[in-house]
Amino acid sequence: MIRLSISLALITLASFTLASEWPPLDEDLIFLFQDSYEEPFALDTELDEPLLNYQLSPLGEARFDSRGCLALHRGSFTAPNQDDVLPLAVEPGGDFSVELWLQPDKAQSARILAFGSAFALSQESNRLVFSVDNTKLKADLPESKHGNHVIAAYSKKTMTLYIDGKPAANLEMTDAAKAWVKAPLTFGSGSSDKEGWLGFLADIAVYSGAFNPKRAEQHYGAHQKTVMPGRETPNRLILDGKLLAMSKVSTPAEIDPYAASLSVFEYQVVKVHQGFNWDKRIRVAHWVVLDYKALPVAKSAVGDQHRLVLEPFAANRQLANTHRTENLPTDRKIKLYLATNIQGR
Repeated sequence: MIRLSISLALITLASFTLASEWPPLDEDLIFLFQDSYEEPFALDTELDEPLLNYQLSPLGEARFDSRGCLALHRGSFTAPNQDDVLPLAVEPGGDFSVELWLQPDKAQSARILAFGSAFALSQESNRLVFSVDNTKLKADLPESKHGNHVIAAYSKKTMTLYIDGKPAANLEMTDAAKAWVKAPLTFGSGSSDKEGWLGFLADIAVYSGAFNPKRAEQHYGAHQKTVMPGRETPNRLILDGKLLAMSKVSTPAEIDPYAASLSVFEYQVVKVHQGFNWDKRIRVAHWVVLDYKALPVAKSAVGDQHRLVLEPFAANRQLANTHRTENLPTDRKIKLYLATNIQGR
């Protein structure tokens, strides 16, 4: 069974309390996704009180990683029920800001997030692009193994990008921004058959006010202090493995109504490319079904050799309730890993 909760929020200062110093309790904060481990909140705009159990399921091959971040690859996340509410929170042509932490896999050209045509953030090679209506503002995106803290702000026809707490670019628009209309709030741009933006997102917030340099610097500092320790890239083991044995591979029909499934395979270690490993045999949980679709690894056969990018399975607590098939002979001496790469891609 897979049930993925997301900390999404439409909030007011009176209805939301956050122990962390990020984000500060700003009165203009109207939407929040921190990570999948935070207590989920959504504000009922009619009752003006928070409701729990606000959930979001990934589409395509997008999923949560061990840090609770959005792992985007051939898939996306869409925030339900925001298409009607967000336009009510920002006045027509009014100020707004979008804050997030991102960690691209590589230089690429793809959309990172968007709210219809109202605003979008994209990556073009090694540049970040902030779009409002049809106007684009671009800034260099510094390479960082720790990812980047980004704020995109709009105020009275002026667009500004802040990267890692500092102003990176600004632009005066010819016309004021149009009023927001009903549209999906989407993270990522891929689908199950098309590769979109590759990377990780977390700590996404939307505000009905524009950030200035001082406020951007304060938010960056708070994020670095209280959130970044949990955003460090996990230590991964990369190796080539020869497939020795396979658990039963579930089909989408067999796990219905659930959307995803893992299956455990056993490998002989052929060559280690990154990390440390002294074991001759390991077991690996592979995604065999995501978003109701079978993945290429499901067609594997004993003797196949795979390049595996691995994390200890025990470190992935987000998978506690995920459907998993493991019917290999019991051997507690063999370590179990999760394959974080999709085989056959």
